[in-house]
Parts: sequence; structure tokens; C-alpha cells
Amino acid sequence: DNGEDDAADVDADVDADAGADADDVNFLELLRSSSLQECKSVKESSSSAGGYGAPVYDPDIWMVSCRPAGSVGKFSKRLWMFQPDTRNFCSHGLKCDRMSVKEHTDVYCHVSTKDFKKTQVTVKGRPPNVERVWDVNHLTSLTSSSSSSSPSSPPLSSSSSPPLSSSSSPSSPPSSSPPPPKFPSTQKAQKEWEIQTHGLPKDKTVIVYVHGFRQTFFRVMGCATHVSFELKRATSASSLSSLSSSSSPSCSSPSPSSPSPSTTAKPVVVAFVWPAHHKKIAYLRARGKTAIASTYLQTTIKLLKRLGNKVYVYGHSLGARVALGALTNCPAHVERLFLAGAAVPSDCLNADNEFDIQKLSAKAVSVLYSKRDDVLQDPFWYGELLPGLLKGRLSAQTTALGCVGLIQPLDNCENVDVTKSVHGHSPHFYLASREVIHHLVSRLLIPSTENSNW
Repeated sequence: DNGEDDAADVDADVDADAGADADDVNFLELLRSSSLQECKSVKESSSSAGGYGAPVYDPDIWMVSCRPAGSVGKFSKRLWMFQPDTRNFCSHGLKCDRMSVKEHTDVYCHVSTKDFKKTQVTVKGRPPNVERVWDVNHLTSLTSSSSSSSPSSPPLSSSSSPPLSSSSSPSSPPSSSPPPPKFPSTQKAQKEWEIQTHGLPKDKTVIVYVHGFRQTFFRVMGCATHVSFELKRATSASSLSSLSSSSSPSCSSPSPSSPSPSTTAKPVVVAFVWPAHHKKIAYLRARGKTAIASTYLQTTIKLLKRLGNKVYVYGHSLGARVALGALTNCPAHVERLFLAGAAVPSDCLNADNEFDIQKLSAKAVSVLYSKRDDVLQDPFWYGELLPGLLKGRLSAQTTALGCVGLIQPLDNCENVDVTKSVHGHSPHFYLASREVIHHLVSRLLIPSTENSNW
């Protein structure tokens, strides 16, 4: 379990192993010039001192990590939640072959490994450049103890709301209509809960992004930024108007008549980071870590639900296996699970199979698949050969859900064919697809005056 250093990517020491992949595309080169202008301003705002500037934080982008800083192959002792530094450092550094492309250099900073390490301030193994971190396991145990301290305290369940409103100060009394708990110990626990969770996203629409195999910190950061940008762009009236002309009728849905308060704000993206390794030959090792990663993800979902958020989960590639494992018999239900390019067998959701859909704690499931996904064809077949044989499955029977979709209709499960707009396995190919983003926004039930045109 030797973890490779993410900072090594800045020195472009990823040529034959990761950097030269055809599907390793920087997402900003897939978007329109409008996105370039917006992200260009981010770079300009962080280009003061020494060309690198101070860390830049986006209130709508968060991360939860169960792997230590500088490693992609190990689990950390703690589960950290934090706001990442969103400065755009190119993962290939000074050896980037796109430095001659103006659109690329306008957005990304290119620095050497030595200079990059100067920008990464890490304290006691925590994620770099963070102002504050929250221990998710500690907060989960705090909610459990507070919910069991007295009969009058709110239980920890999928329908629970935080003991205090998100607009209250850490020291203010509860503002909800029910009377405060009679037991001083409960009042103390509630006040402690509010203090400990101050600053975390509450009462919002949250989409948890779960990355796949061979994803370094920079790649996960790029995907989180891409998800956030696309959702923000799609929720603006002008963008929805331009997207409606090319949206697929099969993905249309009526606009919500009376959206809940939690859906009126901008969506918050929480990227879940797990030890997915970095080398192609480490697929089985990464796959073997998905079960433990699922337990960490389930803990994350519990906390987000306890904070009063409406939670959606988006799993890509091997991240779909992590997401499915986390939602199997999970005590906290999510609104919807999106499986994009899922690297799991196409029949895994069937009754009595590995991820029986009847056991998933999700109100609905969307399967986004592309028949032009070359990674989920032959490479997936080879990667699943040994696990399939151990479960008595013939290798010829192993087809990927993200390549062929559902093999039979299932209740509360949508099959969405995005072959026309997604021509590879990269997460950015899915996020740059209008079909995919349209489906995400319509199922997130984000209100807009233009939604009826979709």
C-alpha cells in the first residue's frame, strides 16, 4: 500500500501511466468561452504574490477525504471535511504539452514541483491549504450521543433536522417552534453540536461526487469544480434557454410546482476522496478498498443529512461501486443516486445480486451509460475477470453497467443513454454533456423560470 505523492503529478511524472491517457482531458477545454472567462478571473485573483497568491475558497465546493495528504493508496486515520484551495494549478506543471494553448494558460498556473510544494501548507497530515477541518467521525458520534441523551432530543435519522437553524449563531438558543428540551444535558449537547458544526453547509441541496479509479487530488478537484460550474451555469435563465434547444426529450421532466426551501439555493458540491491508487496495474487493489471507502461515505451521508441537507450522490466509474456500497442498507436515505459510466456488472442492481436495488437507501436511481465508452469494454472485462471467477461468474457474462445500461427495467430506476454526447470514459466527458447536465438539473429539482422549456 505504498501511496504515491499527488505533488509528483506537477512534475509531469505521469507520462505513460496517467498523463498520456486519451480521456485525461482538462475540463475547461471542453467548455465554451464563457466558462473560460469566469475561471480566468479566478486565476487572476490568485496571481499576486509570487504568481501564486493566497488560497482561494469557493463556498459551494467542499471535500471529504479518507486518505492522507500526499497519498492515493492509503486510508487516513480520520475522515476530514474541509473547503479545498480552488486555485487552478495544472497537474502537469512545467512539462505540460498544452502550455502553447492560450485558453489553457489563461486558466491554469504552471509551476515546478519545488515551487508547487511551497504553496502547499500541510499541518499534521491534514489536507493542504485549509483554514479549518471538521472531523466527520467525531461529529457523527456527537450527533449520536446528543440524540440518545434524552427522550426529548431529536433522533438521528434520514428525516432529522439540525437542532438549530443554519442562520443562528453558535451561542443563540433554538429558533424552531418546538419548546427547548427540558434536560440541561440535552441543551448542552445541542449547543455543542451547533458550535462544532458552525460553518458547514446546512439546509442546502448537496450533491456528493464520488470519483473513480486512478484519481489524484488535482483530478478530483477539477471534477468538483466542473460539477459546480455546470450546475451554476445550468440554473441561470440564459443558460437554460440555450440548453433547452438541444436537450433530449427522453430526459425531460416538469418543473416543480412548489420547490422546498432547500432547493432554492445554489447546489453545494462535496467531493468524496478515497484511496483509488494511481497505477493501471493497481485496479484490483483499488477495487478491494471500495468496501472500506463505502463505510466512510456512509458516515459522510449521515452527517450531511443530520445537517438538514437534501443529499444526492453522483458516482463515476469505480466510484459507483463505492456509492452503491454506501447506500446499501444505509440508515440515511438520499434523494437520488446518479451512476455515470459505472464500473460494475450490468446486472448488479437485480434482485439478490450484489447491489440489490430494493436494499438501496435511495428514492431513485439514474443510470447514465455510453456505448462508446472504450474503457468499460475490454479493460473492464479483464479487470473483473478474477473477482468474477471468485463469485462463479463467467468472464463472458461481465458487461459494465456504464457501457450497456440496465439489462431489464427496475422500479425507481431510470436508464439514460448518453452515447450521442459522451464518447469516452473521462468524468469530464460526462459533465460536458448537455444530456447529462440536463438530467442532473431536472432531477435535482432546482427551480427556474426556464425549466418548463426543457
